[in-house]
Amino acid sequence: TGRLPLMLPATEGDSIPPGEGKTVAYTERMETSYRSTSFKAAYPFGHGLAYTRFEYLDPSVVGCGVDLCVEVRVRNVGRAPGRAVAQLYLDFPMGAGLPAPFLKGFQRTAVLLPRRTGVVTFRLTDRDLSYYNSVLGTFEKVSAATALIGESSADIRQRLPLMEARNDLWVDFLDLIIFICAL
Repeated sequence: TGRLPLMLPATEGDSIPPGEGKTVAYTERMETSYRSTSFKAAYPFGHGLAYTRFEYLDPSVVGCGVDLCVEVRVRNVGRAPGRAVAQLYLDFPMGAGLPAPFLKGFQRTAVLLPRRTGVVTFRLTDRDLSYYNSVLGTFEKVSAATALIGESSADIRQRLPLMEARNDLWVDFLDLIIFICAL
């Protein structure tokens, strides 16, 4: 199963016009390709074809050391064997200044026979959960994020709020610090 590494626009108006002259103003900032909410796609970023169909079951957060891992089970619901390429996009709060969810990882399943299920795991580091603050000149970790998992940027099958999972870890950490300070 191949996947498009770019978004193919539906019309000429659904793309950024080329600059004229020697100076190009990048007024679109991060709103390019699949991250632009104003562009329509003939074929979205990550689009691909397969000989079968896949169902994405409820994702969950699983332990993987200091990182945050998202695990999702993928079931072949078609009639032919095939591989899915699951894609994970992160949606940050508006304060991060990012226009739309953006790709943070993709994982291919093993070949799944009809009615069989495979598991894919996405490892998210602190850097994955951060954005660049141009005012401060540093990366800042977000306080909330949502994982969007699907077949392409336009075909999201599951959503998983990540802050709820991180809050439990954070509360445990704060409890440990309070305990240590009380000694």
